[in-house]
Amino acid sequence: MAPIEFDHPNSNLQPLTILATQISAIVGLTAIIGRSIYRGDASLPPSQATRHRESRRRKHVQIFGALVVLSFLVAFYFQANYLTLSYRVWAYERGEQLPTAFWGKNGMFGSDEETVGLQLGRWAHETFPMFELWDIVFEKSRRAWWSQQLLLGATAWSVFMSIEGRRRNIPYLWAYSLLSHLVGQSFAQNLFYLSILVAPVAFQQRKEGSHPPQTHKRISSNSSNALGRGLKKAENVAEDAGRSALKTIRKRFSDFFASKPASWVPHPALYLLPLTVNYIAIFLTSFAANTASFATILTIHDAVLFYPLVLDRIVSEKWGTTYSSSHDAHRAYTKIFKFISVASFILYGKATLVALLDNTPDSHRHRHSMFFTHMEEHRSKLEQGSTAIGKVLGAINDHPAVGRAGWDVILCSVSLVIWAAVRGLDVGGMLESSAIMSKASKEAIEKKAGQVVDNVKENANHVRDEVKGKATNAVDSVKSTATKAVNESKTTATNAINAVKQRSKRLVNSTTEEPVPTTATKKGRGRPKGTKNSPKANKADPARRSTRQSKFESETDLVESESEDEDFEPSDLLDAEGEEEMDEDTEAGALAWGLLAVGGLGVGSAGVFGAEVAGV
Repeated sequence: MAPIEFDHPNSNLQPLTILATQISAIVGLTAIIGRSIYRGDASLPPSQATRHRESRRRKHVQIFGALVVLSFLVAFYFQANYLTLSYRVWAYERGEQLPTAFWGKNGMFGSDEETVGLQLGRWAHETFPMFELWDIVFEKSRRAWWSQQLLLGATAWSVFMSIEGRRRNIPYLWAYSLLSHLVGQSFAQNLFYLSILVAPVAFQQRKEGSHPPQTHKRISSNSSNALGRGLKKAENVAEDAGRSALKTIRKRFSDFFASKPASWVPHPALYLLPLTVNYIAIFLTSFAANTASFATILTIHDAVLFYPLVLDRIVSEKWGTTYSSSHDAHRAYTKIFKFISVASFILYGKATLVALLDNTPDSHRHRHSMFFTHMEEHRSKLEQGSTAIGKVLGAINDHPAVGRAGWDVILCSVSLVIWAAVRGLDVGGMLESSAIMSKASKEAIEKKAGQVVDNVKENANHVRDEVKGKATNAVDSVKSTATKAVNESKTTATNAINAVKQRSKRLVNSTTEEPVPTTATKKGRGRPKGTKNSPKANKADPARRSTRQSKFESETDLVESESEDEDFEPSDLLDAEGEEEMDEDTEAGALAWGLLAVGGLGVGSAGVFGAEVAGV
């Protein structure tokens, strides 16, 4: 019996192995990054362990942790739907039977007579699912509007990750970049946000043990033969010369590829040239879809994304500038993000214009419009524009591959807005990095804003003094009126008391004129009762004070307390804390959302990431 040849394309082993490798890589890379995040959180200095910072950091970690989980679930859902749909379409076009159950008759598993075999090897060999996915998302202009934003946002994020990763010594930057390709951009981006949150200061670098210089002993010969000693000496000299040359080459090589200082910034051309090539490749993606050159263009884009991560390792320190301070060094990156913003805006504008023109419905007339005196079109310009916008935005539901790219863009945008809000980024820095406002314009606007704020404060102080003066006059008037009324009441009460006293005196005098019989008083037990003329009887009883006098004192105290309340001024501490910080954060988030709406994910990412880098 002749041996059966192994038909490689019809084997399910290869695609299943590739799938298992991808899943293992995702799990392994996520575990590596999770371990580095955990170690970063555990090694925070005591200055970051305050109650306020811990509660705020815990809240932010929970937010971006939830976004990480959501991004993974969304990517997994659309990826599974895409692979299933791709196989079903392939099987239908080639007349292959599809399984209708998981087990049993016409199922994927069971006895050989009942099962329907999956042709995963042929499907993977003929369709190349990963490249087919990108062909689908770029084959129509309304779909390319979504997927192109993903490429533009990934470019800005790659530059930002290289800068912040080197400044904070965040390890495994290559793992974030790989996860952005294997899972999704939003998944890797939110993981990097978590790394920054637990690394407000740079990770502690490991101290590598310095090896002592090795001493090489020369071989000496104890032979009495002079020729032998000369040969050995020549060999030792040659060996030392070779070691010296090798050591020199190794030193130069290590100096060339050594780590650069934190304040070292590469020459802008080292960024601008590769980025220009990248944007040219992104521009050609819409034209190269479903062609043989499409894979080459995507490979160029992916290579440029990895390039910033190794830039400081592959160039010499002479090809850059070492600044005196880290702040000045990071301010120098603003030009790079401006270039990213301008290029992204041009490509985004081109994609938007082409998508709207391609999806605008044609205007048509009535069937019998030729005999109408006023010929009107069925659809106005507004209706045509709204229809085109609806088709472009609704393209996210055209196909699971487009849904995967579109929802990745949406989740990246949401994460970007939240990041700008929780970090409290400088609004002027965001505008400057997005090339909407220059540095001179920013300083002029800040100066004008300062003048407006000073004028508002001056007017507010003037109004406050005026109101305070009027309130003081009103209080004084009320106080004088109340005092006058109390004095009149006191005078009336005094006159009444005097009249009662005079009347009582007249009654006492009339009683003393009559003889009073004297009788012997019997002495009883206890203290003698006080007489009328005793000092204790004449002493005033504090419990029998006049109610009018108490009322006068309470009214006087009330007027004085009201006067003190008018003189009260709030402390400046109330203005220094509270809602002002929340307003600034909300303003930064709102501006990030505006940049995303105007220029897409590329412009929004350039503005937010540029402000984050320059604001260090």
